[in-house]
Amino acid sequence: MKRYYFSRYDYLGKQKYFSLEVKDMLGYDQSDLVGKFAYEYFHPDDIKDITRAHTEILSPLHITSAKYRIRHKNGNYVWVHSHSEMVDGELISFTYELSKIEILMYILFGY
Repeated sequence: MKRYYFSRYDYLGKQKYFSLEVKDMLGYDQSDLVGKFAYEYFHPDDIKDITRAHTEILSPLHITSAKYRIRHKNGNYVWVHSHSEMVDGELISFTYELSKIEILMYILFGY
């Protein structure tokens, strides 16, 4: 079964809310993340793609998705896939952990 969480951000990427499932997936309590900027947790090699997706999502009526690595509380990185949409000035995201085969397909073929 896939692990996932829901989250909300302001338009600059400041984290406003995380569902309780973030603890199981990334090891953080909600209070560890709220008020911090999402970019602090992304793998440095993924920043360019995440910035592109963030820019796209700021366009009206746009939904975007991105695959990237996010830092677990233990310091390791977890591969995830996020689907995001702007709703009433907030970025709403559904993020789930990628399986090993999904990671391999993304690395080898870009999807």
